[in-house]
Amino acid sequence: MKRSHKILRNLTRRIGIDIKRYNPALDFDSAHRNLLEREQIDLVLDVGANIGQFVDRLRSHYSYQGEVISFEPLKDTFDTLSKKAADDSQWTTHNYALGDSPGSEEINISANTQSSSFLEMNQSHLNAAPQSAYQNKQIVQIETLDRVFEKLGANGKNVFLKADVQGYEMKLLEGAKASLLKVKAIRLEMSVISLYQSETLIEDMISFMRANGFRLHAIEPNFSDPVTGAILQVDGLFSRLL
Repeated sequence: MKRSHKILRNLTRRIGIDIKRYNPALDFDSAHRNLLEREQIDLVLDVGANIGQFVDRLRSHYSYQGEVISFEPLKDTFDTLSKKAADDSQWTTHNYALGDSPGSEEINISANTQSSSFLEMNQSHLNAAPQSAYQNKQIVQIETLDRVFEKLGANGKNVFLKADVQGYEMKLLEGAKASLLKVKAIRLEMSVISLYQSETLIEDMISFMRANGFRLHAIEPNFSDPVTGAILQVDGLFSRLL
């Protein structure tokens, strides 16, 4: 690296910006976009949609303009999501969670709503993100992906499954064992350390995915300890085993 580049990089780092040489082979967004195109994805199941941040990324970063079905169990958050989706003819929404068995269950609502979970939050999570503390609870409906897959019109589609459900990912997958056979690629949020009680950690999640025909395709950190810089959670992109 030239001296001038080092000086510029040191200066930008002081204001929270890091300048690096771009390598498309290591870029998570490029890997995501290419996988959607390679698998000719024409239906994205957006589980744990919150207010639609992932769909925004699909449209703006991944050049995906196809059908999306989003699932968000929290009532107020769902209301915001559904209003947003009303402007997109290719986007529909459902006000329930996906888990390992149908029914109803109490969910913990976090202050930022994005960290809301059926599982109790560990102190490790609160230490890293105090704004995620639980403030309320709500009874929500739960379905399994296997029960609703055909009703959603997913049979015969090239399906991409995204799950960001705050430690509940394994419950979702256990209720989707038949559906996984019909899914082309998956994006999962995975914890490196236990952030929620009884959640499945990254090493066991990768093993489960491999046993069900998927390999880890790309990975991106999404949550780190603000003091130590240690990675706490990542997004993993999974493709079919060749």
